[in-house]
This record gives sequence, C-alpha cells and structure tokens, in this order.
Amino acid sequence: MKEQNKIDLSVRRIIGMVLGVVIIGLGCAIFKHSALGNDPITAFNLRTAEILGINFGVWQLVPNLIFLVFEFIWGRKYIGIGTIVNGGFIGFVISFFSDMLYNVLGSPETIVHQVIFVMIGVIVTSLGVSFYQTANLGIGPYDSISLMMHDHLKFPYFGCRLFTDALAAAFTFFMGGLIGLGTLVSAFGFGPFIAFFNKRISEKWIY
Repeated sequence: MKEQNKIDLSVRRIIGMVLGVVIIGLGCAIFKHSALGNDPITAFNLRTAEILGINFGVWQLVPNLIFLVFEFIWGRKYIGIGTIVNGGFIGFVISFFSDMLYNVLGSPETIVHQVIFVMIGVIVTSLGVSFYQTANLGIGPYDSISLMMHDHLKFPYFGCRLFTDALAAAFTFFMGGLIGLGTLVSAFGFGPFIAFFNKRISEKWIY
C-alpha cells in the first residue's frame, strides 16, 4: 500500500510538473500577446530570435543548454526531469500558444486590452510556476543561475535574481527589444499569486 502511494505521488508530481510547464508557456504567450513586454529572459530570447531570424523555440534551446552546463558544474542538486522538460520544451510551448492567440484573437486594439492581457498573464503564469515548483522535480536552467549565485557567492537570493533579470532586461533593451509593463510585473508581481495557488491548488492536488 505504501509503495502504491509512492507511485501515485510520483505520477502526480510528474503530471504537475508537465502541466506547470505548459501553463507557464501559455502565460508567457499571453504576456507576448499584450505587446507590453515579457519576463526579462523570455524578452531577451524573443529579441535574439528575431535578430537571428530563427524560430523562438529553437533559439531558446541554445541559452538553456549553456545555462544547463553551468547548472551541471555548480548546481547539480537542482537538476531533475523538470529541468530537461522546462529547458527543452518551454520555447516551443510559448511559440505554439503565441501563434494560436494571434490567429484567434488578433492583436490587442487598445491599451486597456493590453493591460488586461498582462493581468491575465500574471495569473496564468503564477499558476504554472506554482505547479512546477510544487512538483519539485528540478529547476529550469535560467532559474538555477540566481540560486547558484546565492549558494556560492553568499549574496541574498532576491539580489541575485534581481541581478540576472536586470542583466537580461538590459541586453534586451540595448538590442532594441520590448521592455515594458509586462516585464516589470513579471519581475515583481508573481509572488503573492504563486503563494495563493500553492496553498489553494498545487499542494492540495499534488500531495
């Protein structure tokens, strides 16, 4: 009976992790659709893919592989199946939902519509992050950078995350990419929503 419970828990964690990645991808696509900016690393990858003229999902594999090398060297404890699923597929999920949103809804017509998409993006992405983190099956390659900085440099995690996000946003800006309300909200607005979804949905369903 105990072994069956362990199997059931493992299955729920895997489903929760995959569901989290899909929902995060949808949330990032909603941010992109708002035309008010994405989270810093997605904004950087979107702009780089535009400059290089290649598919966003294909390009995102490149920095994720680089980050994964660093994670393997300095943060192996953060690697799991969720690391691979996140790093390998999130870009393609974002591209799929982004194309679908534009095909179904077209572009937002007013700033009010854009802000509404940002608000929806916050809620959707926070739910995805909640599922992904609660499953605890590995940290995404980019997300691990700030954790490794905290571990090895002994700087506060918030400062490390702020540094990596600010660096990604700066590169995006200087490359002519879109930095806006969505970027700011992505950097600072997820916390309360993630905590809410952790308590109300993710922890109850997975565990």
